[in-house]
Amino acid sequence: MKTLETKSLVLLRHHLKALRLPTIGAEAEKVAVQAAADNQDHLSYLLQLCELELLEREKRAAERRLKAARFPTMKTLEGFDFAARPSVNKRLVAELARCEYIDQRENVLLVGNPGTGKSHLATALAAEACARGYKVRFYRATELVTTLIEARDERSFLRLKAQLAKLDLLVLDELGYVPASKVGAELLFDVISTAYERTSMIVTTNLPFESWTEVLGSERLTGATLDRLTHRCRIIETKGASYRLHDAKTRSRRRPNPDPTLTPTTGRDASYGLEVRDHPRLRGHTGGTPPQLLHARLRLALHSRGGEQPKNLTRKTTNQADCNQTKSAVVFHDHALSLSTSVHSI
Repeated sequence: MKTLETKSLVLLRHHLKALRLPTIGAEAEKVAVQAAADNQDHLSYLLQLCELELLEREKRAAERRLKAARFPTMKTLEGFDFAARPSVNKRLVAELARCEYIDQRENVLLVGNPGTGKSHLATALAAEACARGYKVRFYRATELVTTLIEARDERSFLRLKAQLAKLDLLVLDELGYVPASKVGAELLFDVISTAYERTSMIVTTNLPFESWTEVLGSERLTGATLDRLTHRCRIIETKGASYRLHDAKTRSRRRPNPDPTLTPTTGRDASYGLEVRDHPRLRGHTGGTPPQLLHARLRLALHSRGGEQPKNLTRKTTNQADCNQTKSAVVFHDHALSLSTSVHSI
């Protein structure tokens, strides 16, 4: 009986592989044991296997769509700080996440200063579209213009246009940062015109509409482009200061002391008990750099000599624990102010 079961499993896996049902082949035996334990009928068993196969297929398809979209970095709506951007209509963003605008062939324009979250929102909305089964492609504006020019020169422009026409959503990021050439602007208009009422677009820009002539050059071309983009579109404004600038300022404030063992107010070494006494020529430095710098360099030189005491430093022993850890307090003499002389004497 066991031999018969083994042959049946081998044949079953072979047939399932030929039918391209790998998940059913991998899970059939395990689900069969569970179904027998739960006293389920054959139809329930088959239903479970089909559901597992479908779930796995949807997962792999979503991964392929995300890869084909070529996002520079993955972003999610959960990771967007709406509290820091009160100008962003959260209800509208939640509505757009349902992707109904794609079915209605509508566009989304995100307008705002650099660093205000436009690309984050565009990527997050496009990733949500990938998860819901839509074909998406992400381009930076300069990247798309360069690709179009190269395709024209290589006589593959029509093939590229056909590929773009198959998309459900085209994301055009950072439009307005770099002016396009006359040829590039015309090719970009051709793509936008072809996508009009056929393919939804998400466009992010740092320029107000009246300044788009700086990018596209011709006022007539700019007007025709805006006419197609803004017809049946949703506009989201991201106002406020730059995320990147705020993050840089926060990190600079949190930057640690280069030598955390030295406290800036007294010049005391917390780990070795070293202390700068009031030298006549060092008075007035309340946490100044010269005593700290001299102190750190002298301590380093002292350790490089295996703990040997400098000739121009007097030592006073503290408690026994400090002695065991070679912790000591040193007092600078007159030669301590001259760093080169102190290190040379050590």
